[in-house]
Amino acid sequence: MTGVNNLTVEKIRVGNSNIRKPILVSCVAKGLLPYHGLGSGIKRAQEKWQAIDFPMTTVHRHSQRQPVEELDFIRSNPAVSYDELADMTPKDRTTVMRNIGRLKDVGILRRVGSKKTGRWEVIE
Repeated sequence: MTGVNNLTVEKIRVGNSNIRKPILVSCVAKGLLPYHGLGSGIKRAQEKWQAIDFPMTTVHRHSQRQPVEELDFIRSNPAVSYDELADMTPKDRTTVMRNIGRLKDVGILRRVGSKKTGRWEVIE
Protein backbone atom coordinates (compact mmCIF):
# COMPACT_ATOMS: atom_id res chain seq x y z
CA MET A 1 0.00 0.00 0.00
CA THR A 2 1.38 3.40 -0.95
CA GLY A 3 1.35 6.14 1.67
CA VAL A 4 2.27 9.80 1.59
CA ASN A 5 4.32 10.86 -1.48
CA ASN A 6 4.67 7.22 -2.64
CA LEU A 7 6.19 6.13 0.67
CA THR A 8 5.12 2.73 1.91
CA VAL A 9 5.15 1.75 5.55
CA GLU A 10 8.10 -0.53 4.74
CA LYS A 11 10.08 2.35 3.20
CA ILE A 12 9.32 4.59 6.19
CA ARG A 13 10.39 1.84 8.62
CA VAL A 14 13.88 1.74 7.04
CA GLY A 15 14.27 5.51 7.19
CA ASN A 16 13.09 6.80 3.82
CA SER A 17 11.34 10.13 4.18
CA ASN A 18 9.94 13.13 2.40
CA ILE A 19 9.65 16.55 3.97
CA ARG A 20 5.95 16.86 4.69
CA LYS A 21 6.11 19.69 7.20
CA PRO A 22 8.39 22.37 5.75
CA ILE A 23 7.57 24.85 8.52
CA LEU A 24 8.88 22.43 11.16
CA VAL A 25 12.03 21.83 9.09
CA SER A 26 12.51 25.59 8.91
CA CYS A 27 12.15 25.86 12.70
CA VAL A 28 14.75 23.10 13.16
CA ALA A 29 17.12 24.94 10.81
CA LYS A 30 16.75 28.09 12.91
CA GLY A 31 17.47 26.16 16.12
CA LEU A 32 13.92 26.65 17.45
CA LEU A 33 13.21 22.90 17.68
CA PRO A 34 15.50 19.97 18.56
CA TYR A 35 16.99 18.02 15.67
CA HIS A 36 17.01 14.22 15.72
CA GLY A 37 17.48 13.65 11.98
CA LEU A 38 14.99 14.12 9.19
CA GLY A 39 12.82 11.07 8.79
CA SER A 40 14.06 9.49 12.01
CA GLY A 41 10.86 9.69 14.08
CA ILE A 42 9.37 6.33 13.12
CA LYS A 43 12.70 4.54 13.45
CA ARG A 44 13.20 6.07 16.91
CA ALA A 45 9.66 5.04 17.90
CA GLN A 46 10.34 1.48 16.73
CA GLU A 47 13.52 1.29 18.82
CA LYS A 48 11.53 2.11 21.96
CA TRP A 49 8.37 0.14 21.12
CA GLN A 50 9.07 -2.90 18.92
CA ALA A 51 5.40 -3.84 18.73
CA ILE A 52 4.31 -0.44 17.43
CA ASP A 53 1.81 -0.56 14.59
CA PHE A 54 1.39 2.07 11.89
CA PRO A 55 -2.13 2.06 10.53
CA MET A 56 -2.52 3.79 7.19
CA THR A 57 -4.17 7.17 7.57
CA THR A 58 -5.33 9.64 4.97
CA VAL A 59 -3.79 13.05 5.52
CA HIS A 60 -5.39 15.91 3.67
CA ARG A 61 -2.56 18.11 2.48
CA HIS A 62 -4.67 21.28 2.65
CA SER A 63 -4.89 21.16 6.43
CA GLN A 64 -1.17 20.39 6.76
CA ARG A 65 0.03 23.26 4.61
CA GLN A 66 -2.23 26.10 5.64
CA PRO A 67 0.44 28.64 6.62
CA VAL A 68 2.73 27.51 3.80
CA GLU A 69 0.14 28.46 1.22
CA GLU A 70 0.19 32.02 2.53
CA LEU A 71 4.00 32.01 2.43
CA ASP A 72 3.97 31.11 -1.26
CA PHE A 73 1.77 34.12 -2.05
CA ILE A 74 3.83 36.41 0.20
CA ARG A 75 7.06 35.38 -1.54
CA SER A 76 5.58 36.38 -4.88
CA ASN A 77 4.08 39.64 -3.56
CA PRO A 78 5.61 40.92 -0.28
CA ALA A 79 3.15 43.85 -0.15
CA VAL A 80 0.08 41.58 -0.16
CA SER A 81 -2.63 42.37 2.41
CA TYR A 82 -4.63 40.02 4.63
CA ASP A 83 -7.70 40.65 2.47
CA GLU A 84 -5.80 39.85 -0.73
CA LEU A 85 -4.45 36.64 0.82
CA ALA A 86 -7.97 35.64 1.83
CA ASP A 87 -9.14 36.25 -1.74
CA MET A 88 -6.29 34.08 -3.14
CA THR A 89 -6.92 31.16 -0.79
CA PRO A 90 -10.03 29.26 0.26
CA LYS A 91 -9.71 30.81 3.74
CA ASP A 92 -11.35 33.74 5.43
CA ARG A 93 -9.45 36.79 6.66
CA THR A 94 -9.43 35.60 10.28
CA THR A 95 -7.81 32.28 9.33
CA VAL A 96 -5.22 34.06 7.19
CA MET A 97 -4.41 36.41 10.08
CA ARG A 98 -4.08 33.45 12.49
CA ASN A 99 -1.75 31.62 10.07
CA ILE A 100 0.37 34.73 9.55
CA GLY A 101 0.54 35.12 13.34
CA ARG A 102 1.87 31.57 13.67
CA LEU A 103 4.54 32.24 11.05
CA LYS A 104 5.55 35.42 12.86
CA ASP A 105 5.62 33.63 16.24
CA VAL A 106 8.12 31.02 15.03
CA GLY A 107 10.31 33.63 13.33
CA ILE A 108 9.61 32.70 9.71
CA LEU A 109 7.85 35.93 8.78
CA ARG A 110 7.99 39.54 9.87
CA ARG A 111 6.36 42.80 8.86
CA VAL A 112 8.64 45.62 7.73
CA GLY A 113 7.23 49.15 7.71
CA SER A 114 3.74 50.33 8.45
CA LYS A 115 0.52 48.32 8.30
CA LYS A 116 -0.64 50.31 5.30
CA THR A 117 2.49 50.72 3.18
CA GLY A 118 4.80 48.04 4.62
CA ARG A 119 5.72 44.64 3.28
CA TRP A 120 6.22 41.10 4.50
CA GLU A 121 9.68 39.60 4.79
CA VAL A 122 10.19 35.83 4.77
CA ILE A 123 13.15 34.91 6.99
CA GLU A 124 14.99 31.87 5.69
